[in-house]
Amino acid sequence: MKIGRVQKRSIPLTWWKPILDIPNVEFVSLQYGIGKEEDLDVMDALGYDIKRPEEADAQDYYDTARLVASCDLVISICTSVIHLAGALGVPCWVMTPKFPAWRYQNQGPMPWYRSVRLYRSPDPDQLAWQAVVERVAVDLLEKVNGRQLLQAVA
Repeated sequence: MKIGRVQKRSIPLTWWKPILDIPNVEFVSLQYGIGKEEDLDVMDALGYDIKRPEEADAQDYYDTARLVASCDLVISICTSVIHLAGALGVPCWVMTPKFPAWRYQNQGPMPWYRSVRLYRSPDPDQLAWQAVVERVAVDLLEKVNGRQLLQAVA
């Protein structure tokens, strides 16, 4: 079975549970486009409170930029929002597939934005996303608890 580019870099929102289970964090959806509401409705049904600001679906990208700039940290897959966060200098953690688009390089950090940290999937298989999500959850918990993150993930 061949997996398309969008599927390779997509992670179902239900797989984000280890991240969403971190206490004392307010989660805001920056997701836009088709399928957004269905995913968020599922998470609502599971008891997660993910804010849904109108700016995420704004026709004017300036509104989205204001929303991103108001975040302490953006956690995402490979989307235009991470480039916006990077350009604004907002800390951003990006979960990338094993073989991402050229912009993310196949190894090392993303050279265009100092505020962007890459979490690479160790395997091209979609099931490998779980390890990436769990690593992000551990680092987020350390950040929330005020501990210094011990290592860069690239």
